Amino acid sequence: MLAAMYFWEGSTNTIQLKCSMLTPILFDIVAITGLPPNGEIYNPNLESETQFKFDIATYGAYMNEHFDKDTTEVYDEEYIAFLTFWLCHCVFCSSSLQIAKKFVIMVIQIHEGHVFNLSKLLLGSLYGAIGTACQTMNTLAEGKTLVLSGPWWLLQLWLVATFEKRLKFYTPPFHNYEINGRRIKGVRLANLKKRLTTCSTVEIFSQYFNVFSNCDTFESTMAHFADCKLGPKCFQRDV
Repeated sequence: MLAAMYFWEGSTNTIQLKCSMLTPILFDIVAITGLPPNGEIYNPNLESETQFKFDIATYGAYMNEHFDKDTTEVYDEEYIAFLTFWLCHCVFCSSSLQIAKKFVIMVIQIHEGHVFNLSKLLLGSLYGAIGTACQTMNTLAEGKTLVLSGPWWLLQLWLVATFEKRLKFYTPPFHNYEINGRRIKGVRLANLKKRLTTCSTVEIFSQYFNVFSNCDTFESTMAHFADCKLGPKCFQRDV
């Protein structure tokens, strides 16, 4: 991912290669995650009838406050609490060590039946995270640690899907009916196995960097959603 950042152009949100400009788009989000590419526009100012007690707290304190371990029944408050934790920590990957209040508002709307364009929000969050990372890398002092936040897991899966034929660093997962039966590409991509190597991190970085710098031909496999047989019906139609 860091090697790809050296080819990122913030004004167009694209990776600039010899063959073309490439970037994750909504179709990629659909193919990888299964999230629909359309829906309502998310309105954080929308009034909700659902009440949820929320105090800014660390993840541990938040879970102790909202998860009842004495019963297997899931109450509305516990459901909202879990989805908030999941979006904040696992999907959007907030930089805060506490639960972000903005995700509570989003989850309450999901709980109330609003179907908004979460894939668009996720893609926008990824663009913002990459832009911030590039700026930080340009000003990072020697010896300092680069700390990133945001849905970098999505960029990693997209890079592997787009450049899988060129990377040569991954091997397909063992045959697994659960993986093959899933309707999204992200399951298979997340289960690709990294080849064992004795190279140093600098050598590995150079290998990835060379893959991007020498990419002078656009191949059909780089548009991995074009012939997708998984996901929504529109992805499965012959064009």
